[in-house]
Amino acid sequence: MTQALRPARWTDLNAVAKLAHDVAEREGDSLFVLTVEELANEWKNEGFNIERAVFVVETRDGRLVGSEEFYNEGGHHKLKANGCVHPEFRG
Repeated sequence: MTQALRPARWTDLNAVAKLAHDVAEREGDSLFVLTVEELANEWKNEGFNIERAVFVVETRDGRLVGSEEFYNEGGHHKLKANGCVHPEFRG
């Protein structure tokens, strides 16, 4: 199945949160996954540009199977990333 990488949009919020929760739950570590509301608050932070900071991977039929978020922690000196890939699409 073909996948495509693209910048995230606000309309992806629920799918990104669900993917993160589903992956963490499958791996037995869903305790620290952000809720949809918490993720929305992060995406609303001043200076945070969803289309430049969050990328998603979706299948041809529109299923979101991966996401990656890049953010700057502590000014201009520490770039961090956080993301996940559905287990069926790893490798």
